[in-house]
Amino acid sequence: MKLFFLKDHSLYKIFKTLEKLPNGKTVHISIDPEHAFFDNERWGKQIQELLQQRNIHAFFITKTEHSRRFFEKIWLPVIHQEKHKILKILNLVYLFFFNIRQFHLQAYTKKNYMFYMIFGFEIAFALIVLYFLYSLILPRTIIDIYPANQSENIIYNFRYYSEGNKEFLQQSKNLAIPYQTGFIDYKYTLSISVKNIKHIQNPSQWTIRVLNTTDKEYNLLKWTRFVTEDWLVFKSKDRFKLEPHSDAIIEIIASDQDEQGNVIWARGNIEKETTLYIKNLKESFFMKNIYAISMDQFSGWSILSEWIVTQKDIEALSGKLVSTVKQQKQNIIYQNFSLPGQIFLHFDDLIDMEVLSMDIENKAQEKVPYLKWAIVVRFYFAYIKQSDLLDQTKLYLQQRPSEKVKLVTIDKSSVVFFSNIKKDSLWAYIIPTKLTIIQWYDFQKDVNNILNTIKSSIVGMDKEKAKSMLLWFPEISSTNISVRPPWYTSVTKLKSRIKINIVQGK
Repeated sequence: MKLFFLKDHSLYKIFKTLEKLPNGKTVHISIDPEHAFFDNERWGKQIQELLQQRNIHAFFITKTEHSRRFFEKIWLPVIHQEKHKILKILNLVYLFFFNIRQFHLQAYTKKNYMFYMIFGFEIAFALIVLYFLYSLILPRTIIDIYPANQSENIIYNFRYYSEGNKEFLQQSKNLAIPYQTGFIDYKYTLSISVKNIKHIQNPSQWTIRVLNTTDKEYNLLKWTRFVTEDWLVFKSKDRFKLEPHSDAIIEIIASDQDEQGNVIWARGNIEKETTLYIKNLKESFFMKNIYAISMDQFSGWSILSEWIVTQKDIEALSGKLVSTVKQQKQNIIYQNFSLPGQIFLHFDDLIDMEVLSMDIENKAQEKVPYLKWAIVVRFYFAYIKQSDLLDQTKLYLQQRPSEKVKLVTIDKSSVVFFSNIKKDSLWAYIIPTKLTIIQWYDFQKDVNNILNTIKSSIVGMDKEKAKSMLLWFPEISSTNISVRPPWYTSVTKLKSRIKINIVQGK
């Protein structure tokens, strides 16, 4: 025989039921673990006395550790049947889907945390179903917009001051960037023939006639470069002026090397009526409207040499060696500049050179065809932190805010320093600096009302046509349109059901 007592059964009912059992009866008794019976050990002892008086053989069915320990403590026989947690969950799932009435009865009867959890789950499930039905009735369109990048050049006369110039920091109101100084040691070696030294000392030179066939007047500087058709290079010794449709007679002197870097030597003795053009003048070098003619054969240089090193040769070579290194100082520093995150300021005003040593392997009066020379110099130069320049550029943009666009990034590789450098009254260098900034249309402010225009234009439109229309906006790089439920192919007809996301970083 089996007896079941639920949570809401009274203690009176439990005892009266047991008193009605016949003497000597065997029975299995199950009491709900959450019944008040288990709150007081006295009730257990009373049942024990009652069972002994009636000679009833009772076995108590327990499903929790608490109820099992309760009966074992008063020496009542127990049959423990606690279910595995997974089986409990599976049983609840089964009842929920296939016997919902029993499920609710069991949950309501226990009224524990499981009851409230299930009740909340059912409410959430009902809301999800309602939302799904709402979506079926009113479709939703989601538009992802990727803004188009726009580049713009920023040019500003930044002040570059020595990091230790405290007076500048106290008085200047301009955007400024501190520079630091460093140095590198550089060794340059040269092996040169005695013939070439003679050429350096006595280069070919003569007169030429320069003709201007244009309507424009030209004022040309000293050392203006002329080149022949076989790339020999000559330089004017003085300034000269070319009137429109006129000519001028000037003197030129041969350079050390031709356009390919080869020593000119005796090739500088060009023939009479050789044609020359001005290298850096478009109207001459490319258009051939200005040209020069050698008036006689050049004969200022001779290939004859005694192959004897003189003191004059040594002096000429040492001067040439220093001047060559000095002319190449910017390139030398740039090629050897290896400070990460720093920018070299390649201006002559910020570069100093010191000769540390100069050694020659040959002496005067030696009969050798070549001289070998080595020079070690130290270059002092200035450089800035790239981060300082970028910070000042951002400050420049903050002082000039735009209602239409927002800054994305600054192109770190776009830094250009213009050559017209000068000093201000506080001994800082004014260097016009150009940088390229990347920005895009500020959709958050949307001063052009683009988002509202988009929603109004694509209502009810086919999804692919709507995407094509969006790409006509120059402010948009790319876009993606999704409609829910997914079987819809057109944008919803309600503007309120269109959502636009601005996606950054694509």
